[in-house]
Amino acid sequence: MLLNVERASKVMDRNGFDVLVASTKGNVAYSTDYWPAVPLQPGSHQTFSIIPRDRSGSAALVIPIGDLSPWLYRKSWVREVFPYGTYYVESFGRLRGDEEQFRRAELDALKYRPSPPNALEALAAAIRHKGLSRSRVGVDEMGIAPQHIEWLRTEFPNADIVLASDMFREIRLIKTPDEIERIRASTAISEN
Repeated sequence: MLLNVERASKVMDRNGFDVLVASTKGNVAYSTDYWPAVPLQPGSHQTFSIIPRDRSGSAALVIPIGDLSPWLYRKSWVREVFPYGTYYVESFGRLRGDEEQFRRAELDALKYRPSPPNALEALAAAIRHKGLSRSRVGVDEMGIAPQHIEWLRTEFPNADIVLASDMFREIRLIKTPDEIERIRASTAISEN
């Protein structure tokens, strides 16, 4: 796991955040071990991660419904996913082995809740589902349009929606053992 959970909890506690929402590809990947499949584009193809301060709460991902397969294949430690958009699935007739298992897991994930039409509405649904409507929510403003942050503030008038990209920088300053190993591996590849 790349996320330094203990450090993240301390930084959130010190700054009074109940939860952090990552919006950039790097911060989503860091906080969930899930690398979004395509470039993130605020307003169209967007991915968010929701990381609670309280370690007893579960982290969550907001992803396009078409990214359920990449999420399953990449084996993120995050188990709670909030897909959005429309996706059409072919029958199982031609799938074999692991492919069928992943497709069935993907379809199971779709059964639990209806998919909102866009990422912002999916993020709002996740915030509500996780009981964070009255929380202090730190949003990584580097990957979300300013008008979308204002929409969240209007959607959750009892929450304190605060800009928090600096919190992600602070958390990521100290590298985890997994990060150090990846840095060593990438350095070896570059040297070769």
